Parts: sequence; structure tokens; C-alpha cells
Amino acid sequence: MHLILKFKDNGFLYYYFLFLFVLGSCTYSGSGGEASEEGDVEDIEEDFDENENIDQYFEKKPEHDEHVEIPDELYDELSDELSDHYFPDISGRWVKLMIFKGKAKPPSISPPVAWAVMVLKVDVEQQDAEITSFNEMCRLKVGIDSPVLTPIIPDSFAKALPVVEKPAHLSIGEEGEVLFYQPKVWEVRSCYLEDPENDPLPESQYHPNVFDPDDTGINGLLMRSSGVVSGNAEIVQKVSTELNGYIDEEGNIRGIVKWFEDQKVLWTDNILMRNGAPTYPDPDGDPNDSIFIYKRVDPSWDCDVIRERSAELFPDQAEIYPDEFR
Repeated sequence: MHLILKFKDNGFLYYYFLFLFVLGSCTYSGSGGEASEEGDVEDIEEDFDENENIDQYFEKKPEHDEHVEIPDELYDELSDELSDHYFPDISGRWVKLMIFKGKAKPPSISPPVAWAVMVLKVDVEQQDAEITSFNEMCRLKVGIDSPVLTPIIPDSFAKALPVVEKPAHLSIGEEGEVLFYQPKVWEVRSCYLEDPENDPLPESQYHPNVFDPDDTGINGLLMRSSGVVSGNAEIVQKVSTELNGYIDEEGNIRGIVKWFEDQKVLWTDNILMRNGAPTYPDPDGDPNDSIFIYKRVDPSWDCDVIRERSAELFPDQAEIYPDEFR
């Protein structure tokens, strides 16, 4: 009865617990088989008399069509308890691997297979099912199955990229698994766009929206190429990612990346590189080739440690892309 009184001012919950109390009392009395009906009634009446008159409870009973509101504080408390029950704590420091695999558009040849391997330091904050992550690029390397050129991304490229804030959300799947979803997030590199989804990238190093994040003296991010087509280029780039995955039995987060990339060359010392070699998702490719994996690491790990231990953290992927993990 004391539990019922605790919820006296909480509308719906109050009457719900009162109903359970009365029902439980009747059930208990009927289950004994020995107790008399008179004794049972007396026991129930005594319980009510210990607190206050039973009529006072039913005076506040709302009509069936009356709207009953649960106070915000109580709703938040119950939501917190429910969330704590279902969702693991994933706050802290993680290393995230992302692999894009698709096709490239290099000059003068049919599109070959191309890929990008990214390793990031990620700090995760959590509020119930809602996640906010802060992503810092530690390693970014690309590869291409082409006899014409070999793209080279210097370390200065990754170091020049800003920390990117990304939201995500946890939910419960049909089999009770914890699902992880990050909606599409755009990253714009070495230029400013008001609407990354729709605004085109600038194509001139003198455009007012471009800048020089890696301090080479020329607006854009420096990348190189070796092989038949060799040279240097300064580029702008926009990339979107959407992550859809789950938390596995080892506590890692893994799944599929849906991605898009566009780039423009602002400057180059080789005219054959003027159109760049942007990578795009292959509509005929296997979506499972573009993946992400989160692994929790010690909070003291910075990008230097993460770069050194990338192959150790992701041995299966390092075996597939050995050059990109060196």
C-alpha cells in the first residue's frame, strides 16, 4: 500500500498500481483455499484504513475519456531505467576503420577498381540511445587497380582534416541485438559549402570558398600520383557516410558503409591529372566490401599510437590491403 501512495500524484501509474494491489489481494485470498471471504475483506479494509479512507482514492479517478499525463520527471526516470536495461555503455575512446570500395575515374582508361582505407580516433559520448562521436582522421590511404597511375596520399592530408562531429542512434533488433545507425553526414575538405548535398565543388584555387589546410602554399589538399601519369595536385573534396551495423559478441561495432565522394582539382603540375581520379560506389559491386568497424581502445591512445597499431587492430583487413596499412 505504501508503494501505491508513493504514486498517488502520478495519475495513470497511481491507478495502475492500485488496480494491481486490489487484484493481487483478491488472488492471494482465493489461492489459499482455507481463508473465509469475511476475513479477506477485513484484511483489505485494514490495509486501506492504515493510510486513509478508500473513498479518497476513487474521488480522483479520471473519466475514461480524460487525458492522463505522466509527469516529465517520472517519464524521464522510467526512460532512463529502460535504456539502461537495453543499451550498453559505449562511451569512451574507440578506433574506427572505414573502407570504401568502388570504381575510379582516372584519365584515359576504363574505370578500374579503387578503394580507400581510413583509420580514425573516435571519442564517443552517450545519452541513453543517442550517440555523439568526435572523429579524428589518423590514417587515410587509397589504392587503385590501374596500370596508369598510383595515387599517393601524404600523411599531411589526414593530419589537416578537422575533427568531425557525427550523431548516431542505438536500437534493439528483432533478435534482441543492439543495432547502430549513423545517418548521412557530409564532410567538406579544403573549402566551404553551405549545402554540401547540392552545392558543387569549386574548381579554381582562387575561388573565395577554398583554403589551404595542409599549408603547402596552394589552396587545396595535396595528393600525388606515380606511374605513367605522375605529378602533384591540390584538390577539394566532399564525402558523405551513412553507417548501418550492430554490436557484435566481442563488443565491437561493425556494419556496412553507404558512401559518396566527389573531388575537383584546383591546381596540378600535370595536365593529365586535371580531371583528378574521384572514386564512386560501383552499382554492380558488393555492398559488403564497404565496411566499418569500431574497436574500443585505451583512452590514452592518440593518433600516433593508432597509426602504428592499425594493422594489429585490424589484421584481416590489413591482409587484404597491405600497402594501405604500412
